[in-house]
Amino acid sequence: MSNIAIIGGSGFLGINLALELANKKKKITLFDIKKPNKIINKYKNIEFQNLNIQTEKSIKEKLKKYKIIYYFASIADLDKANEDPKNTIDINLICFLNFLEEIKDLKLKRILFASSMYVFNDMAGFYSATKLACELFLESYSKKFKIPFTIIRYGSLYGTYSQDWNGLRKYIKEIIENKKIIYYGTGDEEREYIHIKDAASISTTLLNNQYKNKAVTITGTQKLKSKEVLEMIFEILNLRKNIIYKKNKQKEYHYKLTPYKLMPTSSKKIILNEFIDIGQGVYDEILNIKKNDLQE
Repeated sequence: MSNIAIIGGSGFLGINLALELANKKKKITLFDIKKPNKIINKYKNIEFQNLNIQTEKSIKEKLKKYKIIYYFASIADLDKANEDPKNTIDINLICFLNFLEEIKDLKLKRILFASSMYVFNDMAGFYSATKLACELFLESYSKKFKIPFTIIRYGSLYGTYSQDWNGLRKYIKEIIENKKIIYYGTGDEEREYIHIKDAASISTTLLNNQYKNKAVTITGTQKLKSKEVLEMIFEILNLRKNIIYKKNKQKEYHYKLTPYKLMPTSSKKIILNEFIDIGQGVYDEILNIKKNDLQE
C-alpha cells in the first residue's frame, strides 16, 4: 500500500521528488491529470492515478489511506498565471481550498505544500497572490483542524524533466537553435538557481519532525546574474556570445535582485553540504536537451 501521495505528481518537481523518494525505498502514488514520464515504469514502488483536482468529487476517498501528502498542483508559469487570472485563482487557490476541506478530518502526519519565493514579493501578480493566500489558509486550517504542515518555498529550479517554459531550459534551447538569444531584461537580474535533484533531496528531509508546522526556503547557494548564466551557456556550447537585451512588459512579473519585500511567515533556508554546481548543471541540461531533440 502506498504511503506517500504527490498531488500534481507528473510535473517537473513531482516526478523528481518521486524518484528521490523511491530510491529511499518509499512507496509513492502520483496523482495528476496527465501521465508521468515513463521513467517511473522502472520503479515498482511508484504508481500513478488519474486525478483532476478541478472536477474530482471524491478526493477524500482517494486520499484516505495516505498519511503524507505533497501538494504540488498549480499553474507555475508566471506569464501564463497572469494572463488568465480567473483560471489561476481557480486552480491555484480554489482547488487547494477544496482539497483542504476534503482532507481536514483525515489523520494525516503531514501536508507539504509547494509554495514559492514569490510570496515575499508582489511583483508576480496573481501567481504570488494565490500562493500567499494558500499559505495563510493552510495555517488557518492547521490551527482549527490540527493538520500538521510544512510550507516549502522553492526558488529558481532547473534540470531534468523541466517544462519548456522553465527559464534556464528556455535559454538553452533558444541559444542551441538560433546561436543567439533575445533576453527581455537588463541581464543584471539575480537568481539563486538550484538543481531539481538537490531540491528534491532536500524535500525528502522535510519529513523530519523538526519541520512540522514550519515554513522553509529551498534555493541555491550560488547567486548569479542572468547575463552570467547566458554567457556560461554560450561558453559551454563553444559559441560566440550573441545576446540581445530588450525591454518587455511581461517581465514586470519577475523580481530583479531579491524577492524579499513582503513579510509572510518567516522561514529557514535549507542547503546541502554537497550540491550540483551550476556550471555542471547547465552542462548536463544542455546534453539532456540535445538528446531529447535527437529522439524527437
